Amino acid sequence: MDGGRPRLTPQPTDLDAMLESAGWLALAALWGLAAYWYATLPAVVPTHFNGAGQVNAYGPKGTIFILPVVGSAMFAVMTLLNRFPHAFNYPVAITAANAPQQYLLATRLLRFLKLAIIAVFCALLAFIHRAAAGAAGGIPGWFLPLIIAACLLPTVWYLVASAKAK
Repeated sequence: MDGGRPRLTPQPTDLDAMLESAGWLALAALWGLAAYWYATLPAVVPTHFNGAGQVNAYGPKGTIFILPVVGSAMFAVMTLLNRFPHAFNYPVAITAANAPQQYLLATRLLRFLKLAIIAVFCALLAFIHRAAAGAAGGIPGWFLPLIIAACLLPTVWYLVASAKAK
């Protein structure tokens, strides 16, 4: 329930348009990389990595398309959700006066998270391809902290910006 909040669509800024476009480009790259690498993959590819980043499960090469399918589904849901900012949960009370700014900040956060998730999926696809090609190393140790930072830092930025725009 939106609690009687104003139903308006915030006007995206140039930054918002850039984030949205970058997200779509990253999604296209995810599909393009999967399709391009599919032909060069062996019949069996890594499908899972343990906490140390080493391959610990294998499956048929068609599983390379799981990341683009899941990424596309997540991207579609987040894109759809971005049309209804009045239904989001906010850390501040939404009023007619602050709704445009709060909605803009919240939709920007979703755009950034969409981009970050698809970028992470592209990197995972590259690690799978690399491991399938016989390269040693699996997923590097710096990758998990990078994923956490890519999701946590924009969320912290949003909370601070939302509190300031109260």
